[in-house]
Amino acid sequence: MTLALLLAALTLDEAVLRALGSSPEIKIARASLVVSTAETSVARVLPAPEFRFSTGNFDTDPDTFRERTTAALRYSPPRPREISLKQAIAQTRVEAARANVRVAEVRIAAAVRLAFRQAVMAQSRESVAARVVALAKSKRRTLLRQVSAGLKEADEKDLADLEVEEAENSLRRVASLARAARAKLARLIEPGGTFDDELALDPELLAVPAALIDKTELTGLALRGRAEMEVIAETCKEQQLEQKLAKDQRYPWISFVEVSHRVTYLPERGPWGWKFGVDLPFFRSAAAAEGKVAAAREMRCRVQQSAMAATIRNEVEEAIANLESLRSELVDVDRLRSGPAERAFQRAQLALKAGRADQIDLLTAEHRLLTIQDRWLERRQQYVELESQLEAALGASLPAARTN
Repeated sequence: MTLALLLAALTLDEAVLRALGSSPEIKIARASLVVSTAETSVARVLPAPEFRFSTGNFDTDPDTFRERTTAALRYSPPRPREISLKQAIAQTRVEAARANVRVAEVRIAAAVRLAFRQAVMAQSRESVAARVVALAKSKRRTLLRQVSAGLKEADEKDLADLEVEEAENSLRRVASLARAARAKLARLIEPGGTFDDELALDPELLAVPAALIDKTELTGLALRGRAEMEVIAETCKEQQLEQKLAKDQRYPWISFVEVSHRVTYLPERGPWGWKFGVDLPFFRSAAAAEGKVAAAREMRCRVQQSAMAATIRNEVEEAIANLESLRSELVDVDRLRSGPAERAFQRAQLALKAGRADQIDLLTAEHRLLTIQDRWLERRQQYVELESQLEAALGASLPAARTN
């Protein structure tokens, strides 16, 4: 691979950014945030004054019957704290919508990270499978020469043919999985579902992963980092404010103030007049019922908050347990690959140079080494999937600083 191609390779971070910019789910969440932000202006609106105009009289006494025309201005003032409470309620909805945007972003980012790593690992396994095919064919060619020279039995050719066929079948299967993984990644980062970028290889994917940091610390990160917790917290806050707003409606308050001017002149009467009304919520009112409903919703919200926290703890603990178990297996396979299998391959090389072994022994040793490497890559791919589950539980990518 040329240097220019390496420089043009798509990195994990670039793939995440492209997905965040093209995801329909995130666009919908952001549009909801715009709506919630616009609704805050409604909460700041004061009641509009009312202009009234009246004329005529139902009095049938001819001595007192007069046409009277009156113009009036009527206003219903908001209750104390009503506007500020409505603004606070609207703001909690904005914050909940903003947290929902983060929920969508985290979900998409986690899916892209998983798909990207799976695609890279699938490419690595495809390279190993292609090398195994090449080894099998080389082994068959060597065996055919040995059969022709009378050094091997002819029936061993059938076993070599079978080995080539199995290797090619394995390559086709792995290549199909690699194409599927790449297509999945393409659907996440491109609206059309296709892209031609090379994928940058992260060296950490081909190494034994470092041990996770302390479980308690990860659980704390999850409880602080999950945007779903913020959504619930804002919802609970909204219900608290709804209770305060309903409580304000339970006390007497000026329902209206009206100033009027009589257009038709009446002797011994001034042209100006005024009146006002007061709400007297003596009976069971809608506000009292609304307050009870808001209190019940807040109680439900607190239960949901506790349940979400417990779920997050369980998700983190389960993911950590699975990762630690699989990491131990990766360590064992890596020790086998870099230890006995590698030493056996080196011994076969030395034996071939010394004339104590033939080419088939060396090819067999290398095939054994590649088989163990493919097993390690398969387990590493499973680790990536479990890692994605932990990232989803944390609400973010894994911390960069981890200890061995």
